Formats: sequence, structure tokens, C-alpha cells
Amino acid sequence: MALVIAAIFGYILAQVFIAVSRETDYADKLDHQRRMDRLQARFPDLALNISEERITPMFPELTQLWSWSWMQQLRMKEDGRCEYPGEDVWIYVGGRKTCPSSDGIVMCENFIAAFNKLIEYSHVNKLARSAILAFVDCDISDRLCQEWGITANVMVNFKSFGPCKSHEPVFDFDFRCPTSMQFFGLPLLDMPTRDLRRFPSAFEQLLSLTTVDGFIDMLEPINEMETETP
Repeated sequence: MALVIAAIFGYILAQVFIAVSRETDYADKLDHQRRMDRLQARFPDLALNISEERITPMFPELTQLWSWSWMQQLRMKEDGRCEYPGEDVWIYVGGRKTCPSSDGIVMCENFIAAFNKLIEYSHVNKLARSAILAFVDCDISDRLCQEWGITANVMVNFKSFGPCKSHEPVFDFDFRCPTSMQFFGLPLLDMPTRDLRRFPSAFEQLLSLTTVDGFIDMLEPINEMETETP
């Protein structure tokens, strides 16, 4: 029995190690690629020997959350709270290889394209509560997706809000504000729609989620995590 438990535990550790190694290797290559791009832009006549295949993130212009740093990237403290209220981030959790079989790759591709369109929309229009956009790629960061208990093709709304309270040491003026994360599976099957003749497109669903104040209050999230008022 002890050998079986040890074997299972060893297998789990091996899978975690493989997942972390794959993600860190990807992040390192992406960081190196971006440094080379900046160097080439600064010195266009410089001949750089870049033989590696280029990496293209799912959404190149957005912040990509990583399994080891997502809390810091969302400006969260170690206890899950934020120093300031008013943080509002819409996170698209996507993936192609990790697209749920129940959705089908076409469905996932439709929402990836729709989120790209939402990024373009946000360049000229403010999202509700001036939220910003970010993403997680489950093909790369499957450890983070497992930590959140979700699969690809999910929208996550992260917020920080008051009341905030001072946190020791007081002389550093360190405040802690509660946070919440709401997870909405895609497509939004119970989405209210004005046009009963057809179901809203992927982009229309994302637009309603992110631009219509109070819209998410009419939906039932598939999961929710919230820190209590300190």
C-alpha cells in the first residue's frame, strides 16, 4: 500500500514539474525574443543571429498571467487582498489544445477571435468601470488553470473594493482591500438578449459582459472566490 501511495505521489510531483518547466521555458524564450526585438529596433543595422522559431502569444499586446506570479501581476498581496480599491480586470482564459471537448475547437476559436475584437474595441471605447484586459493560456499555464479549477474558454472578472483597513505595520500606510474573482463559462447560455430570433454572437456576449454595468449581476458565475473585509 505504501508503495502505491508513493508511486501516485511521485507521479503527481512529476506532472507538476513538467508543467512548471514547460511554462517557465516558454516565458524565458518569450522574454528573450522581446529583448532581441527591442535591440533590433534600437540598432536596425545590427545583424542578430536569431535561429529560434518565433513565439506568438495568444494576445501579444496584453498582460499574460503566469502560474508563479499572477497574484503580483494583479497587484494582490499574499493574503489575496489588494492595497487599493477599484482594481478591475477581465481575464480571458483560453486554449486550443486544452479546449474542452464539449465546446469543440470551433467554439474556442470563435471566442479567441471575439476577444481579439474586444481588445480592438477597448482601444477606442472604455470598458465598464474602466476595466482592463488580461489573459491566461491554458495550453501554457495549465497549472494555473488547475489552481483556479477551470478549463479553457472562461471569462474571469477580478475586482478589489472597499472598505479597506490599515495593515501592520501602520507606519508604512499599508492598506488591505477585499477582492473577488467571478468565473463565467462561455458561451453564456443564460444570457439575456433583446433579439429573440437569434442567440448573441461570441463578441456580443463578451461586449455585454465587459461594457454593460450590472450585466454580470444577472448571471450565475460557475465559481466565485472572495476575500473577506480585513
